[in-house]
Parts: sequence; structure tokens; C-alpha cells
Amino acid sequence: MFWLIVLAAFGGLGYYMYNLNKQEEIDTVQDWAEGQPQGQPRRVKIGRKWRAVNSSATLVEGAQGRREIVVEYIKAKLEAVEVPQIKVDERLVSYGGGVVWNMFSGERKMLVVQSKKFGGYYLLVNATDYGKQLNVTWYLMLRENWVTRLLRYMELHWGVALALFPVVILAKIFYTASRTTIPELMNMFESEELSCFCTSVHHAAQESVTALVHDLNLNSAKVNWQTRGFLSIA
Repeated sequence: MFWLIVLAAFGGLGYYMYNLNKQEEIDTVQDWAEGQPQGQPRRVKIGRKWRAVNSSATLVEGAQGRREIVVEYIKAKLEAVEVPQIKVDERLVSYGGGVVWNMFSGERKMLVVQSKKFGGYYLLVNATDYGKQLNVTWYLMLRENWVTRLLRYMELHWGVALALFPVVILAKIFYTASRTTIPELMNMFESEELSCFCTSVHHAAQESVTALVHDLNLNSAKVNWQTRGFLSIA
């Protein structure tokens, strides 16, 4: 009787995990659907499931009001170097957390770059005025699913992993079918390709700022990119 209860419990858990995984897949596939009609950009809501993997930023004094120039340059550069299997579009980015939270969080129009190779990753490029400066930043964001969050927790707490070994096995099974790959569980080739994807956008942003500084005859010595995160981006 005891083992029947255990098997039923794990069967129910497996079915619950399966449904969650399917919903995550549906959400990810919808990200690749066609956007809204002209003039109505799609939206991205950043919530508790999201985390920043890498980021970089710089301030360009005297370049205020040149957002569109930077964005269009980045788009053209990514197309010119033919970064494989990416989608580039502009979206309204906000923080999710209910109607009340969204009332105060606001939203910004940002360039969103996705890679089909790495489901769940969004590279957000922001260019906004900050006084008489142009603030150019990008964030490599990861929207994790229940599988990756569980496995990352197990990696940090091996004692819990041993106690819940059957759950870990189930998570591993579902992880192999998931397109979301977290940095902690990446192999050498996956890490290298993600770094190439991120570096391509970083170089495009750098070149757009360099071209802007040159066209406006600004002081290039004041342009200093600060990068931080899991990947080595230069």
C-alpha cells in the first residue's frame, strides 16, 4: 500500500511537471510569433522568473536625442555580420507584478534580440536620454522555467538534492527536452555560442556609439563601457 501511494504521488508530480513544461514551451514558441500590427509593438514583462546574466552600459555626453540612430545602426550591423538564428524587434519592456505594480513601474521601448538556439534568453538594448547624455545599455536576461529553477537550487544545495533524489531524476528528464539552458548547467560549446551571441550585440552597440561620437565630433575618451556578468564580454 505504501509503495502504491509513493508511485501515485510521483505519477501525479510527473504529470504536473509535464503540464508546466508544455506551458513554458507554448510561451516560448509564442515569442517567435509575428508581432502586433504596425505601430503597436509587442510587450515583454520582466517578473520574478527573470534574472540578469550579463549587462553593459555607457553614457555619451552630448548625444541626447539620438536613440533612433543607435538602434538602427545596431539592427544593420547584426544583419551585416549574419548572426545565425536570431530575431530582432522593438518591444515595450515593463516589470510584471500585477496591475498595481505596473502602474508605477512604467515601460520603455527597447530593442529585443532573441536566439533560437537559446530559448528563454532575451538581450534587451536600451538607449534613452539622461539629461544632456545618451544612456546606452544592454542586458542579457534569462526567463527561467520550473525545471531550471529547481536544478539550479539543487546545484547549490546538494543535501536537498540527495534527500529528493527521485525529484531530481524527473527534473533531469524534463530538462533534456527543454530549450532553456541555464549558465550553471551549460557545457563548453553552449557557453561559447552564448558568448558569441552576446558579444555580437555588444560589438554592434559599441560601434554604433563610436560612429555617433565621430559624427557629432564628441570626446571619445569619455565613452567607457562597463560590463559585468557570467560571460566574458570584451
